[in-house]
Amino acid sequence: KLKEIHKIPFKFQFGNQKIHLVRNQGNFRVWGDKIFVNGGKSEILLFSSEGEKIRSIKPDVNKVKITETDKIRYKNYYKNYPEYKQYYDAVKEWFTFPKYFPSIHEIYVSDNRIYAETHEKKNEKRRFLILNFKGDLLGSVWLKVAEINPLEKHIYTFHNNKFYQLVDNEESEQWELHIEELVY
Repeated sequence: KLKEIHKIPFKFQFGNQKIHLVRNQGNFRVWGDKIFVNGGKSEILLFSSEGEKIRSIKPDVNKVKITETDKIRYKNYYKNYPEYKQYYDAVKEWFTFPKYFPSIHEIYVSDNRIYAETHEKKNEKRRFLILNFKGDLLGSVWLKVAEINPLEKHIYTFHNNKFYQLVDNEESEQWELHIEELVY
């Protein structure tokens, strides 16, 4: 290990018998000589390639309350997912939920922009904030992101002001490439 620049708690904390079903994903992206980390606490951390912190970007994001329906979706995922279902009955009492979703679900970096996926939803679409590397809001867009389950989505990315998503069409059993121009 050369240098630790960030860490987040793991969802399973058996020592204190808590399982956090909704938490910051903690993903990171690299663009050029910069490292971008979804740091939790409503912030995106920007580091140099040597791991030196350049800045913390704190976009203005609306809080989204976790509903009972959301809780059921997450519990059903763990109840039915092959990797976890064998443990479900033994640990279901340990499940915990925060009052709100993390402000930023995931981040993507492309074309010198940060695309921050929020938990805000409208008409089956999610809100994405588009930021420059200083943290200035350039705009936002609402995009339909195909979900596999509450924790996973179909593969997607951004490039040249377009949203690319690979979706598994269950009826035709074919992968489809969906491309949407970003207007903001």
